[in-house]
Amino acid sequence: MASKNVVQRADVAAVFDMPALVASELVVEISADMGISRFLGTKAQLIEEGLVGPDFEWPKRTECKFWNHGMYRYWVQRKRLPGSSTWLDCDYWMFDISVVSKDFKSYQIRAKMRELAEVYFRGTPEWSFVYEKARAARDDDKYMALRARLIGDFAPKKRGRKTICD
Repeated sequence: MASKNVVQRADVAAVFDMPALVASELVVEISADMGISRFLGTKAQLIEEGLVGPDFEWPKRTECKFWNHGMYRYWVQRKRLPGSSTWLDCDYWMFDISVVSKDFKSYQIRAKMRELAEVYFRGTPEWSFVYEKARAARDDDKYMALRARLIGDFAPKKRGRKTICD
């Protein structure tokens, strides 16, 4: 997840006494079932990845830029940084690549088929075996302690409602 860094600049942000927000890492999201790859990052990161050229004309403010090349559709748009409420002077961009298809319903059909296969699998003895193993692992304190030590941020969730005293 991209974090926020504050950078002082002598342009529009300074006029409104507002720091410019900049992303620190390029974020890549891939949705294979929908045929979309999304890149979220700064102009420099997108140029460095070779997604756009250095002479690319970036959209202004909240505008979008679309174009097709071969069997792909490209989309560039400025985005807010996670946790930010401002668009003003934010160097954070979304670059989408999707497959051009006249039949969008085929994606929806494949998604429903996967969902149906998952529902069917839950009624099989294999699912019961997997579920029992996962439940036994969750109830094993030694395994959960090892997992917490290896993963770092992992902490078992408390079950139930919070009390007034918590």
